[in-house]
Amino acid sequence: MYQGLIAFAIYLVAMVVGLAQPLLPHLDVPHVQQTQVDANFYIWAISWWPYAITHGLNPLFTHQIMAPGGVSLAWATTTPTVSLFMWPVTATVGPIAAFNLSLILAPPASAWGTFILARRLTGKFWPALLGGAIFGFCCYELSHEASGQPNLTVTVLIPLIAYLVLRWLDGSLSRRA
Repeated sequence: MYQGLIAFAIYLVAMVVGLAQPLLPHLDVPHVQQTQVDANFYIWAISWWPYAITHGLNPLFTHQIMAPGGVSLAWATTTPTVSLFMWPVTATVGPIAAFNLSLILAPPASAWGTFILARRLTGKFWPALLGGAIFGFCCYELSHEASGQPNLTVTVLIPLIAYLVLRWLDGSLSRRA
């Protein structure tokens, strides 16, 4: 348990020192390619999901885009998981800060998820830490970070699903869990 927290702290420090340091003092200001269409859409989507839920609206359809007819969001990558996890941040400091913070947290979270999986496979801290860093800070992850695409950078569930499958297969995950 403590090793997982230590690994996440190491990944977070690496992200902040290596890439996010200039962004931290100005989380509520557009920075990470937010002049591009993708980033602007994700900033809107981070606000849309909490708004739709609190107002009893269908979050998969909106009249705010392509008005007056609206548009189905069922085929759009609105990142509901990111939006709901970032809801407290969105409500407190706004959607731009929530978007920027999600981009800062995505690589360390993905690296941590991979660390958990690799730790289970190897039983060793340092190889698992390296494996997490390779996955969480790979070219794929960082290039989509720079493009402001949280739908492609929040990959923490991939290694965690593999971890749970391994636990289920070896019988260490109880039937109730």
